[in-house]
Amino acid sequence: HYLLGLGLLEVGRLDAAAAALAAAQEHGFAAVGRELGRVRLRQRRIPEARTLLETAVEDAPADPVAQHALGKVLEAAGEPAGALAALREAVRLAPQMEVAHHDLGVLAGRQGDVAAGFFHLGVAFRLRGEYPQAVSQFEKAYAQAAPGSAIAAQARSELTALGVDEQ
Repeated sequence: HYLLGLGLLEVGRLDAAAAALAAAQEHGFAAVGRELGRVRLRQRRIPEARTLLETAVEDAPADPVAQHALGKVLEAAGEPAGALAALREAVRLAPQMEVAHHDLGVLAGRQGDVAAGFFHLGVAFRLRGEYPQAVSQFEKAYAQAAPGSAIAAQARSELTALGVDEQ
């Protein structure tokens, strides 16, 4: 039931996914809260999703998927500070998680941290292999960052790794 629920979640059959995950839980499979929380998030059942995902993060704080999903729930609940914290933790735990960098970049930009927004969007593009877009985002991050800041250094490092000389 658990694997069926995961498959149904991935193809967007949310009601069927919820039913399969609930059946897995009834048969003693305890670790379904994260996936059920992701289903509820996609169904826009935010209070339910939040409860499930907060529990999933409490049970497994080093789970980047749970952290990412909790970030999205907190963003939907109008709590950008908590959302940013959860998305930052997802990125810290899984630096190659493209979707976490993308979502962190978008939210950081919306919240006024433009340099960080461009930087994380750049990482997302780089992870997808979209190097011209990554260069563009890293150049914007570098231009927006305070001179000497960590984000400026990170953006410069990314640009150098992508073969862009300092100008």
